[in-house]
Amino acid sequence: STSAPTVEVTQNRIMCALSAAMGASALPAYTSWGCSADLPSQGDVCSGSTSSWLGVTCTAGLVTAIEVAGAGLSGSLPSSIGALISLGTLDVSANSLRGSIPSSLGLVTSLSDLNLASNSFSGVVPSGLCGATRLTLLSVANAPSLTCYSSCLESVIGADFGDLKVCTASPS
Repeated sequence: STSAPTVEVTQNRIMCALSAAMGASALPAYTSWGCSADLPSQGDVCSGSTSSWLGVTCTAGLVTAIEVAGAGLSGSLPSSIGALISLGTLDVSANSLRGSIPSSLGLVTSLSDLNLASNSFSGVVPSGLCGATRLTLLSVANAPSLTCYSSCLESVIGADFGDLKVCTASPS
């Protein structure tokens, strides 16, 4: 019988999916984000509390922060990012990311800082984010293609919705 992949293998696959979706490894500064066959080319993303991946912070072998603001990234955030269970900070601001914001980020109960500002995300800021109960910073400002956000996110202390309004219930 085959055993389930380890947390490290799963985490490595998620980070490789993230790298591919955002086009990270194509950027000269982010060659450390290179993957082959869904696994990092240069060993585990996290080795204890260090990471060979630029902008990635690890604690006890788990990804705890991804800070790649202004990196020139394009593409999207894959829904698998919601499986990075120890992620506390995700800052992808000031890039050219598009598509929808994955509601799976709400599954990351350790997430406290989420900065998605100044990108080209579209649609609504998902109500799934309300599951991230430790969220103290949330920015989706300067994202002109976003339409509205769920009212459950109004309680986030450090929320910056820019010009966005609360979504109204659609008629049934």
